[in-house]
Amino acid sequence: MPRWRLDDVMVSFASDQGSVGPHLDQYDVFLIQGSGTRRWRVGEKNQAITKHSPHPEISQIKAFATDLDITVKAGDLLYIPPNTPHWGESIGDSICYSVGFRAPNLEALTQQLLEESNEQLSSLWSDKDILSASNSGGEVNAQISDWVGNEIHKLTIDNKLNIAVGKEVTQLKYPELLAEVSLCEAQELSELAFVASFKLNSISRLAYFKEENDLMVFANGHYISTSADVLELVIALNNYETIRLENFNINRDVIRNFLYELILTTALEFVE
Repeated sequence: MPRWRLDDVMVSFASDQGSVGPHLDQYDVFLIQGSGTRRWRVGEKNQAITKHSPHPEISQIKAFATDLDITVKAGDLLYIPPNTPHWGESIGDSICYSVGFRAPNLEALTQQLLEESNEQLSSLWSDKDILSASNSGGEVNAQISDWVGNEIHKLTIDNKLNIAVGKEVTQLKYPELLAEVSLCEAQELSELAFVASFKLNSISRLAYFKEENDLMVFANGHYISTSADVLELVIALNNYETIRLENFNINRDVIRNFLYELILTTALEFVE
């Protein structure tokens, strides 16, 4: 499972009959029963539901049609697909671990794509050389739809779509937990990396697209264009490895420039 797919891990302790109530999640959830027992009621995915908010900070749904009614014990695992109503209720004291896996939605990806294509969005339709007296009745020329389709297609070429996808899937859920790094600090730390150990910090997200001799790297919602020579390093970082650069045969300037950009995204931490 790619590291960027992991959204969060939540630990829930509940006393007898304790519950967060019936609700939906917009991502894949794996519920691991840590201790005690818990009753789960699960409905059909994408069924019609009625939202219910007993408190401004709580988003629930009203009672739903149940397809599965099961009691889980310590060590059991229950998978809940996205947009599937479910309701857990503790039987006695219990602990449940909820592991959520994010999946980008089309709306978010489209927003990213539009941000990458600001200049092209200023294009204007021109009806020069196609107007005639017959247009006075109000008919919209079908060529405008063709023009829109062609312009939208242009937004998906020149790597813009890949960049939008990479930025979106590596967005941080809690960016405020990482302190910003200044340009001077990044410069110093990129030199320090040649003599010190470092790793990807625990909340950062790192992903890449490979293109022949180039690598499109994405870290915490930022895009870095670099050489494919750093691929082994990127994979090692994603595998939670502690890095010593003497173990990698990469051009010094290439790796220095890459680490400088990566450090600016606040993705790295140095190890004593």
